[in-house]
Amino acid sequence: MRSAPLLSALLLLATAAPAAAFRADLDARTSAWLYPIVGRDGLVVSDEFLLQSHLRFRLDDMVPYDTSTDPMNEPDVVVAGSLRWFYDFGVGDASDPSNAAFVPMLDSTMLDVLSLTVEAVNLLGGALDARAGRIVHTGALGWRSDDGAQVVASYDNWVHLRLLGGIENLHGLWFSASPFAPEGVQRWDDTGTGADRYGDREDRRTLEYRPTFQASADGRIGPVGYDVGYRHTWKGGGDGTAESTLGAEIDGGYGPFSGFGSVRLDVATATVADALIEGVLAFAGGRHRVALDYEYFQPTFDLDSVFWVFASDPFHEVNATYGFPLFGPLRGRVWASVRRVQEGEATGDAEPVLGPFSDVGGGLGLDLRMSRFTTSAKWKFLRGTATSLAAFDLTGRYRFEHDWSVYGVASVWQYEDRPRADDHGVGGAGRLGASWQVIPELGLDGEFQVAGDPREGTTFAGFVWVDLGVVL
Repeated sequence: MRSAPLLSALLLLATAAPAAAFRADLDARTSAWLYPIVGRDGLVVSDEFLLQSHLRFRLDDMVPYDTSTDPMNEPDVVVAGSLRWFYDFGVGDASDPSNAAFVPMLDSTMLDVLSLTVEAVNLLGGALDARAGRIVHTGALGWRSDDGAQVVASYDNWVHLRLLGGIENLHGLWFSASPFAPEGVQRWDDTGTGADRYGDREDRRTLEYRPTFQASADGRIGPVGYDVGYRHTWKGGGDGTAESTLGAEIDGGYGPFSGFGSVRLDVATATVADALIEGVLAFAGGRHRVALDYEYFQPTFDLDSVFWVFASDPFHEVNATYGFPLFGPLRGRVWASVRRVQEGEATGDAEPVLGPFSDVGGGLGLDLRMSRFTTSAKWKFLRGTATSLAAFDLTGRYRFEHDWSVYGVASVWQYEDRPRADDHGVGGAGRLGASWQVIPELGLDGEFQVAGDPREGTTFAGFVWVDLGVVL
C-alpha cells in the first residue's frame, strides 16, 4: 500500500516529543456521497457512491518554554497536515486497465495528502520561520501547492519576505490530488495495460516532476497593506519554462473609504492575465455603502497545459453597487454592470451596444438577517451582442433551539450566448439540507441536491457528513 511509508513517517513525527510535551488539535470529517451521473439523453451513465474521510491535525508546544511568557512568541516546532481518504464503490470496471471502460488516474481507493508540513517558528526572536513538506500557500499569485521548503524572514508587520523552492504538486503524482494545481496540467503513469488506448507515448503526459521557485513580500505600513510575488516553474524533464508569473496586491482605507487593487502579469506570454480595482464608500454609520470596481480578465494557462488549444476572449467589466437599509433588519442592493468582450484579432471586438461596451446589465437584491432566520434573494441579468444571461437566486437558513438548523438554496437561470449558441435554454438547481451540532465536538449534516439544464441533463446528489473535533 502506497500510504504505509507516509503513515509511518507521520507516526514518528507525532511521537518525536514526550507524550506530555505537545498539544494536539484534531478535526475529522467523514462523509458519504451518493449521486448518479446522468447524460443529456436522460440515461444514467454511472452511479457513484463515495465514502470519504478528511483528517486535519496540528501538533505544537513541542519545545519546552517558560510558563511566565506568551507561548505564541516562543520558539516552537509545529507539525500540521490535512489528509483525505476515500473509497468509491461506483467506479467498477473504470479503474481496471484491462477493461474497455478504463479511465486514467481513476482509482477506487486513494489517500490524498492535501498538506503535510514540519515548521520551526519564532526563531531569532520571531524574525525567522522555516517550513518543509507539502506546503499550501496563497497570496498575490493565488492558491498554490508545492513539495519543498519555505523560509520567512520578518521585520515587525512592515515586511515578511518569503522564499520557496521545490517540486510543484500536480495531479497524478503520488499522494497528489491538489485542488491548487494549474488547470490542464496532469501527470500519470502511462505504463499500464490500458494506457495504449490514449495515443502514442510521445503524445501523453507522463510522470514528470516540475521544479519551481517563488519569492514574495507582504506587510502593512500604516493603513496600507501590500503583497508582491514572482513565481517561475520549469517543465518536467528540463524542457524550458512552464510558468513565469508576477503579481501584486494593495489595500487600504482612510475614514469611510476603503480600496483594493491587484494585477497579475503572465511574463511567459507577455500578457496581463487579470487586474482589479475597487473602491467602497461607507457613510451614515456604514448603513449605506457605494462600491465601484473595474475588472479585466484574460484567460491564460500554464505553458504545459492542454487548454492552450482552446480559443478564449478577454473582457473588461465595470460594476457599480449601492447597498442601503429598508426597514428593520431588511436591506436592499442594486447594481449596474457594463462589459466589453474582446474577440480574436481576426474578428475584432463584439459589436458595442453602449459606448465601447458590448453588454449591459444589472440587478437587485434583498437581505434579511434576524437572530434565527436569514434569507437572501437576488436577481441579475446581462444582455448584449456577446452575452445573454439572467438568473434568480433564493437562499435561506433557520436555526432552531438545541443547535438544529435547516437551509435551502434555489436558482433559476437562462442563457443564450455565443459560446453555448447550440444549447441555450433555461436551467435550475436546488439544495435542501439540515445540520445538528450534537455536542461542541460532534456535528452532523445532511443535504440533497438537484440540478438540470439542456447542456448537462439532470443530476441528483445526496450527502451526509459527520464532523468530530478534539483538543488533546
